[in-house]
Amino acid sequence: MSENRQELPLGWTAALLGVLGDYINGRGFRRSEWRKSGRPIIRIQDLTGSNDAPNYFEGPVDERHIVRTGDFLISWAATLGAFIWRGQEGILNQHIFKVRSFIDKRFHCALVRHILGDIQRRTHGTGMVHITKDEFDRTIVPVPPLAEQQRIADALDELLSDVDAGEAALDQVRVKLGEYRASVLKAAVEGTLTAEWRRHHPNAEPASELLKRMLSDRRRRWDEGQLRKFGKKGQKPPKNWKTKYKEPLEPDTSELPTLPEGWSWVTLHQILWQLRSGTAETSSREVTDYPVLKSSAVRHGSIDFDDVNYLQASQSTRSGNYLQQGDLLITRLSGSVDYVGCCAIVGIPPFGGIQYPDRIFCGKIVPGANGSFLSYCFRHPRLRAILEKAAKSTAGHQRISMSDLHPLAFPLPPLAEQEAIFEVVEDQLSIINHLESDLTSRLTSTQSLRQAILRHAFTGQLVSQDPRDEPASELLKRIAVEREERLREAAAARRTDKRSAKPRTDRRSRSARDARA
Repeated sequence: MSENRQELPLGWTAALLGVLGDYINGRGFRRSEWRKSGRPIIRIQDLTGSNDAPNYFEGPVDERHIVRTGDFLISWAATLGAFIWRGQEGILNQHIFKVRSFIDKRFHCALVRHILGDIQRRTHGTGMVHITKDEFDRTIVPVPPLAEQQRIADALDELLSDVDAGEAALDQVRVKLGEYRASVLKAAVEGTLTAEWRRHHPNAEPASELLKRMLSDRRRRWDEGQLRKFGKKGQKPPKNWKTKYKEPLEPDTSELPTLPEGWSWVTLHQILWQLRSGTAETSSREVTDYPVLKSSAVRHGSIDFDDVNYLQASQSTRSGNYLQQGDLLITRLSGSVDYVGCCAIVGIPPFGGIQYPDRIFCGKIVPGANGSFLSYCFRHPRLRAILEKAAKSTAGHQRISMSDLHPLAFPLPPLAEQEAIFEVVEDQLSIINHLESDLTSRLTSTQSLRQAILRHAFTGQLVSQDPRDEPASELLKRIAVEREERLREAAAARRTDKRSAKPRTDRRSRSARDARA
């Protein structure tokens, strides 16, 4: 308890959290016990609303593990939280407490919500993923009189419901903005965003002509690269060296949708003159002059140049591992399939240079294809579905390969239309980003308001004290007496069970044995 005990309001007292209720941990379920029907297994995902694939259990279960509407639950691992269950009857999974509260249940739940973060930071720091039962029980909390607990719970219900409603409304706006962003990008990739532009520019050079120049440029770059290799080795190019060039894969258009007039289908292989992964050197958090991106730095349309590890000077000798402006980055490996194939364009790299790891592919784009337009394409539902289907799971990671990327088909608009698309999309994304930033600020304000309300509630400033209320110290005395009585009853029940389970010797059998003896 962060508040000074001597500053507790009239009638309040301090108590250990463990004495305010019984905290019953859930049952551990093996995967083999999961069923498609029966009573649902209540997991942390069900408390947070993130579970869309519930599991069920059909066997007998102890009454203490059954959860019914109105029960008070606490998740103490992974995602920490306190909840009043509003779903159907189910069975409690491990890492969740079902609480039999000895004080006002609504007050108890709000109190736990308020202090969970403090317990987490105090016990294991910000990286902790669970709270130990011992630390939970030993946490000191303020306890008001029972009547005041009920007044506080009523006030919190009213105030926090308004905050929750405002927060839910802001979340809905954020969802709508995400949907709008997706619709803008989809319209850009499919050509509907610039339909009016095409009507005003009927004579724009078609993408088929642009592609011819790009393929010629791609071949020229390969030739120059081969000549440099021969030159470095001091070798004269053999007569047939140009025949080693492999033409890039062409798109299979048999199942692709029709493109707007003047557009062409191309493969990623055709519009990149190089695609490779970065350094495989082991990096660390020790700060040096040689930062290297982490795979998590690349997300859809953005690169976080602060999300880095570091290499030593001896690990940083290959110039090809350094990013250049205009590079196309694609995540090839991630713990989640949602982040495999994330694509973004490098703007201006940080001063001093920055490298990329082997978990990221870096592509060099043939002039003629707008890199930002390509990154829009990587977020289109058709392409995302292909990438997610191609991703292979290895050692807990999802990954894609160059052979998955090379045949990917992209729409290529005329060069002038690519520039028009870029201007419109970036203008719209700028507005969306600004609105999202404002929403984030407002959501932060609602969270601060919630914390301020809770802080007032648990320091006696939310509702007035009534000197006629029975002091909390008397409530705790009764709780202690009742707890002692329950312990005695439980011990007596265990002794009875043991006597009942003890084998009884048949008197007649014993007499017969005595006679034989």
